[in-house]
Amino acid sequence: MYRWRPVQAGKPVELRSVVFSSGRVKACIEQRDVDLQLAVDGGEGPDAVDGTAFGRECIHVVLTSPGVIKMEVRTTNHRYGRGYVRFLPIERKDRSASDALLIAAQRQMTQADVLNRNPTKAAVLLAASQYAEAARAAHSASDVRREAECATKRAMIFHRLAEFGAAEGEYGTAVALWRAAGDQTQVFEVRQDWDKLAGRLGNPRTRISETESVSNWTSSADQRHAAQLREHLGTSLYRKKRFSDGIPHFEAKARLSRMIDDWRGLAGALERLAEGWQELGQWNQARAALQDRLRIVNAASDPAGVAATLGGLGTLALSQGRYREAIQSLNEARAMRLEQGDITAAFSAESFLSIAHLRSGDIETAQRMAEDSLARQEDWNVRASNAARSFMRIKEAVSARTDAIWLRAQRLGTAEACRESLAEENWIQGRFVMERFTGPRIRAADMATLRNTLGVLEPGDAVLSFAMGDTSLKAWVMTRDQCRMREIGPLQLIGDLVEAQALQIASRKGHPSSGKRLAALLEPLLRDAGPSRRIIVTGHTNIVSLPFGALADPLAHNGERLAQTRELVYAPSLLFVAKSREEWKGRGTPQSLAALGDAVYEETDPRNRERTRQPAIMASALESRLRDAARSATGSEVLPRLPFTRREVEQILELKGEAVQAFLGFQATAQALNAPAVLKAGIVHIAAHGFINSDFPEYSGLALSRFDESGQPVKAFVTVDDIISRERPHRLVVLSACQSAAGRQPMADFPLGPATAFLRAGTRSVVASLWKVDDQATAEMMRHFYRALTDGRTGPAAALAAAQRKMIESGTWSDPYFWAGFVTTGDWKP
Repeated sequence: MYRWRPVQAGKPVELRSVVFSSGRVKACIEQRDVDLQLAVDGGEGPDAVDGTAFGRECIHVVLTSPGVIKMEVRTTNHRYGRGYVRFLPIERKDRSASDALLIAAQRQMTQADVLNRNPTKAAVLLAASQYAEAARAAHSASDVRREAECATKRAMIFHRLAEFGAAEGEYGTAVALWRAAGDQTQVFEVRQDWDKLAGRLGNPRTRISETESVSNWTSSADQRHAAQLREHLGTSLYRKKRFSDGIPHFEAKARLSRMIDDWRGLAGALERLAEGWQELGQWNQARAALQDRLRIVNAASDPAGVAATLGGLGTLALSQGRYREAIQSLNEARAMRLEQGDITAAFSAESFLSIAHLRSGDIETAQRMAEDSLARQEDWNVRASNAARSFMRIKEAVSARTDAIWLRAQRLGTAEACRESLAEENWIQGRFVMERFTGPRIRAADMATLRNTLGVLEPGDAVLSFAMGDTSLKAWVMTRDQCRMREIGPLQLIGDLVEAQALQIASRKGHPSSGKRLAALLEPLLRDAGPSRRIIVTGHTNIVSLPFGALADPLAHNGERLAQTRELVYAPSLLFVAKSREEWKGRGTPQSLAALGDAVYEETDPRNRERTRQPAIMASALESRLRDAARSATGSEVLPRLPFTRREVEQILELKGEAVQAFLGFQATAQALNAPAVLKAGIVHIAAHGFINSDFPEYSGLALSRFDESGQPVKAFVTVDDIISRERPHRLVVLSACQSAAGRQPMADFPLGPATAFLRAGTRSVVASLWKVDDQATAEMMRHFYRALTDGRTGPAAALAAAQRKMIESGTWSDPYFWAGFVTTGDWKP
């Protein structure tokens, strides 16, 4: 009864167990490599319970007489194609008054699990509520384990939704309950997640030490759990880039897995060992680990494992410069992945194949393979309705294609080849940044589109276009008269220097050496740009977070900064600008302006004393998220008033007169963004708090008034998703808010914050900030900005440049911290 049974994807297996007396029965299944859905027949209990890929799943059934417990096991995870399950010894207890509560808890957990898989925020929040109900029922039934499961799942939900305060409380509860249940594996797993949150919030009191973890487990006789612990410890150290410390844990896991004849666990340990050795440059050890893994998965007839190992051997050979071997292994891996239907893994193999061909000197094959792979990946993403497509999912293919474009143009050595390669690179950037214009994809045959992207340039314009190759940052510089290509340096070095320079200016601290090194690397590009009056920066690298205006102009005689001598503009790509102009053609440029500012954030605000009749309550799920965002950004949950934002709006009223619709104080709410005056405005100005959530970019956004005119609490947080869903085109949006031009896509390098959200919603141009700005200085700069903009013939980039020059000349606000953070993104025309 307790033997392992194989389970194949799509083929249900029925497990039966005879129970010889009535009462409450606890039937458990242990599984490997599959997600389970358990259907029970033979008593009063749940209709189905979802399991996880590894470990134990139990259900409770009440039997009124002896009978048969029958479960149908259906795989829901097709990653491996097959797995193993077995019944564990059945536990029976006399029927008690708590049975109904226990079964109710089980059913509520099942319902919550279903809701938790729904990507909508409302469903996930409802799931959290269902878990709370299930926890109460489990507590009444003295089922500590199920109560702990509920607390763990609630903690994960709140962590995912960035409601960090609630997540901390649930993590603490879950750890205490798992300890009471005697499950040290779960204690460690929950503490690991809690550690991540604690580190983010700067709270060392909840940190768990590795020494404490090991001391809890070295005396354990359960070798399977000990192997799991080693896996967790090694993974934790790998995440911290401590590979030499993590390797012994995976070696220990490999020894334990051999002892208990767990070939799957052994294969996994060898894979992680190879990863660690490769990171440390120990190629022979990495190769030996992968070859050992290949023997194991071959002996176990595991085709998915064989394909993954061949892919690992291929990328290892690629790193060592053994290109013929790499191509052979990656070709085999790709063919097996396609045969198994694992499209994502096949894409990865194709991308590395492109790089292998490229490094071996076969540029044409590399470019063809990279482009074919890009096209298939885009088509597959569209068919899979993957709305949250990430650029990094196809980063290798993009990098390989960029390198192929680059090398081909260098080999030809003509200005036309340089321009053509720049057009193609901007085409790539546009495809992965602004899907709303490009549709499912722009085909390679659409050469007219490629050439038209360069048609947006005017005399006096220079383009600095950056792209990530496989290992280095590439750059194109194009003016009306010339096109040049330069390799700037290693990606990691450039990324570190850009971050250091931006941090130094934004915090007014730090050593200037990083700025000097970066300026030396970029100076040749700026010289290539010549005396151009406008510089357009494009690219999908983190260099777009660099305040170019603060850099010294190498052509200036008096050490002037670029902001004093040039007009600077950032663009997702030239393709975006071209498509945006097509969409706006014939639409006209409405001059009406809507401005929001001086929001009411706290109950203690003097404006709130006479109006608030009750304490502020959670008006929506976003209220907690807003508090967590404030704490992460400022160290306090209190959102201070921004008094100078009223001055900003009043100055705009003075300059624009009756054409302005102002929303101040209690009127500056999230709901005001949907007011007709705002929806129809050509220019929208928002002066408020801005926040960036690096882990969950979709929860970045703007904080507006938390109270309406009656003093009652309302939704205040406008997320990136909220902005994108508006799809209301404006000629210009000005975000006078901290970090509104910052933010990153998950694992990618193009900003995903409020500014990008407005561009995706159809806005033509956005002026926003890269860092936390000074309230008073910003009000002063906005006065200069709108004065330059009022003539109707000045574009936003030119108006911002004029405002920044005024700030530099003022003396009071000349430090780049006060003005360099604001950038124009999108189209630069009026």
